[in-house]
Amino acid sequence: MKLNLFRFCWGLILLGFLPTNVNAQNSVQPELYSYQTFGNRGSSYTSVATGLGIYLMDREDGGPQRYLQSLVLFVPQASLGTDSKLGDHFLLSSGQGLELVLHDQWRDPVGKGAQISLRHLRWNAAAKAENEKGEPASTTIFHMGWNGSMEAIPTNLVWFVGLDVAQLFLPGTSYGEIQGAVGLRLNW
Repeated sequence: MKLNLFRFCWGLILLGFLPTNVNAQNSVQPELYSYQTFGNRGSSYTSVATGLGIYLMDREDGGPQRYLQSLVLFVPQASLGTDSKLGDHFLLSSGQGLELVLHDQWRDPVGKGAQISLRHLRWNAAAKAENEKGEPASTTIFHMGWNGSMEAIPTNLVWFVGLDVAQLFLPGTSYGEIQGAVGLRLNW
């Protein structure tokens, strides 16, 4: 598992060194994200997203191009040396989910973008204590995100920051949470 995750991350890094105009005129482009989420009620987990962006239109001459993205999400059970949590529950399994995104990507300045999305994640097991038997958990998230170029590093990698409103569905309870996310995204 660790070797496959290493290969995947290495592949993301190598894709970031492609020239910025490789897919500039295509109507379908690949999407790759990786970000860390933190919530005001204790959530902390890493997400890796991959999928396709379908070109919809240019909003104005020289302005942003609009894409509809469909992403598949993966959430490892542990990340950054700590166990993943959803609210006050430990995630005892890896999670998966789907996301639909409306994304505007500017050409000038390169790397500038904004998006809104609806995301759903689920886990087979979550519990208040790590040694308890887990029950299924899920979350539905309304996400707003922004990205910008990393001029110090001449690649297609851009920084990403997000603000989310989430509804957590945990064993025996359900409540809302405000979440923040930071990470990296490949800019085609």
